Amino acid sequence: MKQYNAIFISDVHMGTKHAQVDKLLTFLKETECRHLYIVGDLIDGWFGYWSLARFVKMNTKRAVKFITDFEDGMVSMARAKKVNGIICGHIHMPEIRKIDNMD
Repeated sequence: MKQYNAIFISDVHMGTKHAQVDKLLTFLKETECRHLYIVGDLIDGWFGYWSLARFVKMNTKRAVKFITDFEDGMVSMARAKKVNGIICGHIHMPEIRKIDNMD
């Protein structure tokens, strides 16, 4: 039997048709370890084919696009009004930066 200090298990996705549970069980029966870490996506049964990681990734991309479009719109409006800069609030990460050479 192979012995390890630690084994990390991830992306098994039990509950989906592509899960390789038999291979995992065989591996676990043939190894010993002091520490067994399950680091993510062990069971997907209650989510089916819905992926939390994909959901977060897609919604984050949409949020970033929304903010970018908003900032671009503000820069266009500032230029049209011939102002030198823009102050926007409530973005949860305050910063001073230039957007398309606008302060």
